[in-house]
Amino acid sequence: MIRSKIIIHVGLQKTATKYLQEVFFPRLNNVAYIGRPYTQENYAFNSLQYADSSLYSVSAIGEEINRIENEMAKGSPVLISDELLSGFIFYNFINRGMIAERLSKAIPDAEIVLFLRGQIDLIMSLYNQYVKLGWFDNHLDKSFLHRPGKGFPLEKWAEGARGWNANNRFINHRSVFSPEHFRYSNIYALYSDLFRKVHVFLYEDFRKDQKPSLLRLASILSTELPSEFEFDEKLQKTIVNKGLDNKQLRVQRMQNKLSHIFPAVSSRWAQMFVRGISRFASDNNDSNKTYVISLLKERDIFTDNYTLNKKLNLGMEKYRKQYFGDTV
Repeated sequence: MIRSKIIIHVGLQKTATKYLQEVFFPRLNNVAYIGRPYTQENYAFNSLQYADSSLYSVSAIGEEINRIENEMAKGSPVLISDELLSGFIFYNFINRGMIAERLSKAIPDAEIVLFLRGQIDLIMSLYNQYVKLGWFDNHLDKSFLHRPGKGFPLEKWAEGARGWNANNRFINHRSVFSPEHFRYSNIYALYSDLFRKVHVFLYEDFRKDQKPSLLRLASILSTELPSEFEFDEKLQKTIVNKGLDNKQLRVQRMQNKLSHIFPAVSSRWAQMFVRGISRFASDNNDSNKTYVISLLKERDIFTDNYTLNKKLNLGMEKYRKQYFGDTV
């Protein structure tokens, strides 16, 4: 049997993944596309991402890949796409490395497609998304983006210190994110050490002009750009997973807070009440962004971007504000 070329698109989140998965990937010719919800609910893929070593079955994922090649691909390229393959946020991405290692053992010849996005916009977009989904109800503060602590020194323990302080923690599970989750040099190193080729895209390039990125993706998959993406401007500009504007964000955040107290907050009258009182809630979008930028600067994330860009020639310099914070 002729083995298929296998490409794994691992995200990152909020880098046009939904558009690619719902609009572009299914239209590719002679490509066996594998996506969600299959990649989350299929036993082999689910256990690959979420099961510990006592439950994970190496043979199950191997057999599933063989089934995909034999029954779907039949020699054609296989494209597996799921942004959660780069780690699940509510596990503080603790499974990111585990998934990558398991995939590299199951599919050693696979290639990775990785989309990056300027961390400021990425974090703001993630915040918007999690409020929209009802997963978060606060402003973008340390409960969403945690400043990594300096740890608990052995000297203090030896001196008898026993007080708990969550701010000491490098990863704080009371917070959703750490700036370190977005250190792209580390993410790239993880995949490049495990896989023979990592194709890196910039979301900003895609947003500016989709066609070159789509052509490159088609080339990686040894196929051609579907004709409709050559001529259908409406299809090219299809918007999926639209974010909330500032007013909607304020209303949704208030609704999320009240839902903990009043389970029926989704009723029509409750919605009117929420919209009314949300007018008096503060709108801290600018201060949220300032907080994000300050933490990224503090952790030298922008400098790290500069170093990675110089190494890989990614073109981040075209988007200095997004990737360098105008600090480099």
